[in-house]
Amino acid sequence: MRASRLAMVIVALTISAPAVAQEQFGAVAIDEATGATGYAVNQASQAAAEQAAVQDCGSAGCVAAVWFSNACGAVALGSGGYGAGWAENRDGASVYAIDACERYASGCTVRQVVCTGP
Repeated sequence: MRASRLAMVIVALTISAPAVAQEQFGAVAIDEATGATGYAVNQASQAAAEQAAVQDCGSAGCVAAVWFSNACGAVALGSGGYGAGWAENRDGASVYAIDACERYASGCTVRQVVCTGP
């Protein structure tokens, strides 16, 4: 009887244990000269996300502008420069990207915003 109760407790703890969230990386790339953008989400590492975003961008001048983990990233482009940012949600990432862009450029608009996740 005692072994049966112990087995039930172990099963109950296993079932109710919270799942460990897997870290997912994303990145957004931009070519400032052409305005081309690319992105990658749900990658296993920062390096993989940045490489995939640059490849997705498809232009020789593309650079990884921002990377993020279990979050959202955005890139804004204006006359004279670009800015990037990340946050827990799309709106926050967009605001940070616009703010960063406006430090260097005028007429900034969000060109790409993406999030990691299921």
